[in-house]
Amino acid sequence: MRKSKFKPKAPFGWKSATAALMGLALVGGLAAGGVQPAQALDNGLALTPPMGWNSWNQVRCYGLNETMVKATADAMAANGMAAAGYEYVVVDDCWQGGRGTDGVLFSHPDRFPSGMKALGDYIHSKGLKFGIYGVPGTETCANFWDSYPIYGLGSLNHEQQDADTFATWGVDYLKYDWCRADETDQLKRPAAFGKMRDALKATGRNIAYGISEYGVTEPWTWGADVANLWRTTHDIAPNWGSITGIINSQAELSPYARPGAWNDPDMLQVGNGSLTADENRSHFGMWAMLAAPLFAGTDLTKLPAETVKTITNREVIGVNQDPLGKQAVRVSNANGLQVWAKPLSGGDIGVALFNTTGATATVGSTVTQVNGQGSYSVRSLWDGVDVANTSSSFSATVPSHGTAILRLTPGEKPGLPTTPSVSGQLSLAAGESGTLEVSVRNGGTAPLTGASLQFGTASGLTLPTAAVPVATVAPGSTAKVSVPVTAAATAGGSIAVPVTLTSGTSSYAFQLGVEVRLPDTAYVSDLAWISSSNGWGPLERDKAVGDKAANDGPALKLAGITYPKGLGANSPASVKVNVGAQCTTFQAVIGIDDDVKARAATDKVVPRSTFEVYADGKLVSNTTIAMDTNSPTTISVDVSGAQIIELRNALVGTANTASWHAWADWADAKLICGVVPVEPTTPATSDPATTPATSDPATTPSTTPATTPATTPSTSGPVAGSTTTAAAGVIVANNVYRGTAITFKGTGFLPGEVVSGTVFSEPTDIGSVTADAHGNVSIGWIVPENFATGEHKIVLTGADSERTLVGIFNVLTTGQTGTGDLASTGTNTNALWAAASVMALLGVGIVIGNRRRAGLHS
Repeated sequence: MRKSKFKPKAPFGWKSATAALMGLALVGGLAAGGVQPAQALDNGLALTPPMGWNSWNQVRCYGLNETMVKATADAMAANGMAAAGYEYVVVDDCWQGGRGTDGVLFSHPDRFPSGMKALGDYIHSKGLKFGIYGVPGTETCANFWDSYPIYGLGSLNHEQQDADTFATWGVDYLKYDWCRADETDQLKRPAAFGKMRDALKATGRNIAYGISEYGVTEPWTWGADVANLWRTTHDIAPNWGSITGIINSQAELSPYARPGAWNDPDMLQVGNGSLTADENRSHFGMWAMLAAPLFAGTDLTKLPAETVKTITNREVIGVNQDPLGKQAVRVSNANGLQVWAKPLSGGDIGVALFNTTGATATVGSTVTQVNGQGSYSVRSLWDGVDVANTSSSFSATVPSHGTAILRLTPGEKPGLPTTPSVSGQLSLAAGESGTLEVSVRNGGTAPLTGASLQFGTASGLTLPTAAVPVATVAPGSTAKVSVPVTAAATAGGSIAVPVTLTSGTSSYAFQLGVEVRLPDTAYVSDLAWISSSNGWGPLERDKAVGDKAANDGPALKLAGITYPKGLGANSPASVKVNVGAQCTTFQAVIGIDDDVKARAATDKVVPRSTFEVYADGKLVSNTTIAMDTNSPTTISVDVSGAQIIELRNALVGTANTASWHAWADWADAKLICGVVPVEPTTPATSDPATTPATSDPATTPSTTPATTPATTPSTSGPVAGSTTTAAAGVIVANNVYRGTAITFKGTGFLPGEVVSGTVFSEPTDIGSVTADAHGNVSIGWIVPENFATGEHKIVLTGADSERTLVGIFNVLTTGQTGTGDLASTGTNTNALWAAASVMALLGVGIVIGNRRRAGLHS
C-alpha cells in the first residue's frame, strides 16, 4: 500500500557474434557469503514468485468496485495472461464497508453489492485465485493518505476473526500492509505480522501471505519466518527514476530469496505513467531477473498489444518462475551499464544487460563473470532467437533505458557463430603510467581482419581516445596489443575499462580490469567515490556539512579537536569507494560535529546518527552516537578482502528527535592498505628432472634460496582470514564461504603468457587470463553453493613456461568458523617457482598484522 502520494522501438540489434564484459574475472559473488537466513514459512505456497494483478496502481482507492474487478478477471482469462501464469486477482484497500456488531468485516455495499464471497466465486470460475487486503493496526493506508471515511477496518484484535472471514470468502492470497501501525497502535512489525500468519494457518485454508512494511526494518532478514513475500522498498511510481532506484536497491538482497520466500520490490507499473516501451521491458525483465512477485497494476481491458506481448513473454516469465528460486546478482555496474546474472535450473544462466544511460550502447559480459564454466549457446529472450555460441563473451546493442534478457544454456548449438574474446589486465600505482597488454583471440572459423579497439571512459584512468588497430587474427589464434594507461592520483581499486572490438560491420563490447594500488594509508576524502549521497547538501571532503553547496562547511571538529582530514555527513548519508580488496582496516573518529550544538540547543533536540561500515554489502560495524550522551569514538574495522567499502549514516528515532540536525563526522577517515612483498622460501625438495638446466635472466627469476620471512605469523593459530606459510611457497587461507568471490593472484609468469586456473582437489576449471608485462596474473572465481567443504588446492599454470603456482583454501558452510592453520597438501611441480613467486588469495583477506601479504606487488 502507498506511503506517499504522487499525483515503440525495434528489437535489440544483435551483433553477428556477441562479446565480453570482462576478460579478467574481477567477479562479484552470485550469493553473499556468511548470511544466516531465517527458516522459510512452511506453508508449501508460493514456491515460485506469485503472479497476478492488484487494483492499487490502476485505480488507487476511489476507482475500486466490483464491476472493474470482474472485468479484470475476464481480461486476464482472455488475453493470455492466465495462460502465461498470472493467477491472483487482488482487491486492494477501500473494499471495506465496516464491521458488524459482531465484529465481522463486510464489503462496501455500493462498491461491492454482491459481496466478497460472490466476487471470489466469480474469480474462481475463471480459473483464477482471489486476493484481498488487510492491515495489522486499526487504520488502513487509505484512512491516512486518501481520507477514506470508514474506520476500524484493521485486524488488530480481530486477527483470527478476519482470517476466518477471508477463508469463508474463498480468499487465496492476503496482502497485509503496515500503514503506520507503529504510530497509530504502537505495534512491532515481526510480532504483528506473525499474529496474522498464525491466524491464517489456523483456518486450514491455503492462503499465500504477503507483507508490506516498505523495507524499513530490513524484513529480508526476518520475513521468511513470517510470510511468503515481503516488500523491500518504498512505493513504486510509474516513472523511470523510481524503477531504476528500486532496481539498484535490490543488488545485495539475493541471499534472502528462495522458494516460498521472496523479496518484493513492489507491484508492476508496466503500461502506466510516462514509461516508454523500452522502459516497460526493462521494468518487467528486471523484475523477472530479481525473482520478484509479478503483480500487474494497469487496466487489463485496454492494454496495447505491445504491452501484452511484454508481460506475457513466456521465456522471460520462465526466468522469473524458475524452480531453483534464485534471485539475480549484479556482477557489473560501470558507466551506467549493468550486468545481472541469475542461476537457473539445469545449469542455465539468466543474464540481464541493463542500459541506464541516455544513449544506445553495446553491453557485454563473459561466461566467467556470470559464474559459468565451459561453452554455452546464447539466446535473446525478447526476440526468441539463438544468437551465438560462446565460451568467453557475449553482448547486445541495447537501446537507452533498455534491457536485453539472455539465457545461456550449457553446450553449443550447430550453426551459430562463435564469439571472439578480448582479455587483459594491468596493475599500477595511483599516479603511475603503465602498459595494458590486451589479447584478442579469434574463436571463429574465418580470419578476423581490419579490427580495432576503441576504449571508453574509465573513471580515474587516462586511455587512448583514438581507435587502436589490431593485426589480422587467424582462426584459433591470438593477437597482442599494447595500450598505454595512466592512473590518476585519486584512483584506486579495481577499475573497469570498457572497450569495443570492431571488425567490419561487427562490434563486440568488453570490459578489462585495471587494478590501481592504494598507498599504505589512504584517506577516504582523497579517493574517487563510486557514489555519495547526503541528507543536506553534498557529502563533504575534509569539512563539516555547511549549506547546500560543496566545500562550504566549517572545519571538522569533535569535542574541541579539529581534524584536517575526514568526511562531513548529514543523515541519511552514504559514500562508496572501490578499494579492490587491497585494504585490511578502516579507521575513523566518529561523532556529532561541534558546529551543530547551538542549533540543537535552540531547537531543544539531541542530534544522533548511526555510523555504519559495510564491506561488499555486509555490515561489519555499527555505532550510534548522540551528542552530549556519547563521546566521539575511535573505530577500527576489519575490511580485509572487500572490493567495495561503504560508509553510511542512518536516521535515528522519529521526526521529533530531529535527526536531520545530526552533522555526523567521520574524522580522520582512512584505510590501511598496501602490500608487503613476500620473500620466497626454499623448497623442501626439488625434482631435477623438472628444473631447467639454464634460465633466461630476462624472464626467469633467480633460484637463490631464501629464508622464511620474519613476517610469517606464529604457528599458534592465525586470526580468522589470516595466512600462514605451511610449506615452501604455499599460502593457506581460512574462512572461504560458499557463494563468495575469491581473487587468486600470482607472479613470475612470462609477460603475455596465458595462465589457467584449476581447483585441483575437486577438478574445476576457473578460467584463464593473460599475464601482464610484469608476469602478474589475477583470476576471480566464485565458490559454488554446492562446492564440497574442507581443504582444496588451487593451481595456476602457465601455458608457455609451464610454471605452476599452488595454494590451499578452506571452504566453509554458512555458520562454520575456520580455526587454526590448515595442513599443507600442496606441492610445487616446478622448483623454480618456489624461489620466484608466491600466490595470495586476496579475496578472503590475507592479513599479517595490519598489512596484506602478496607476491603480486614487489
